Amino acid sequence: MYSIVIPTLWKSPRIHKLLSDLISCNNVSEIILIDNNNKFFETYKSLDKVKLIQPEENLYVNPSWNLGIKVSQNNCIALLNDDINFNPDIFEAINEDILKQAGIIGMGQGNYESKEFQDGPYLQPWEPGINDGGWGCFIMLHKTYWVDIPDEIKIWYGDNFIKDVNPAPKSTLRNFPVESEMSTTSDEKVWDEVKNQDLKYWLKVYNNKNEYRKITS
Repeated sequence: MYSIVIPTLWKSPRIHKLLSDLISCNNVSEIILIDNNNKFFETYKSLDKVKLIQPEENLYVNPSWNLGIKVSQNNCIALLNDDINFNPDIFEAINEDILKQAGIIGMGQGNYESKEFQDGPYLQPWEPGINDGGWGCFIMLHKTYWVDIPDEIKIWYGDNFIKDVNPAPKSTLRNFPVESEMSTTSDEKVWDEVKNQDLKYWLKVYNNKNEYRKITS
């Protein structure tokens, strides 16, 4: 059984189908929804399987991941962006034994570029230097592999920390269609100062780790 962790500000309409699909999935027992904008009750009275967390202020993505995993009840965890849709049957295919073997699993960039693949999904060991865009939009892992991301990095570099600092093995899932417009929330200009602080902290503490991102004007 999976625990699903979804931080949200309710910016993407995709979240409604995402929640519906997850609720219908037999391999998902709980959906930890971290409502960082306190808007859940504008749309829903309650939802089956949803464990609602409404912080007093926006926790941002990386601290929300830490919190979600802390309160989760299962060993199998999925960290999901709120602006993606996919076939949740993947949670039957990627079971606990596979998570123990493959380590922390992110998405291949090609997953977002095609709705159909000639061959089925497969796992590939992740190697440093391979930069798949969208790797961290959908992450599966065994709870024992988690290392808390520093609270100082809030929006960016969570997936960089997982890949480049967390010592657990990593893999990439390829040939698995995921629909998304990508970065629906984080690309908004209002978050630029937070992302700048993320950048400064990353360069100060982990400046020898992989590439760093730049905010474009």
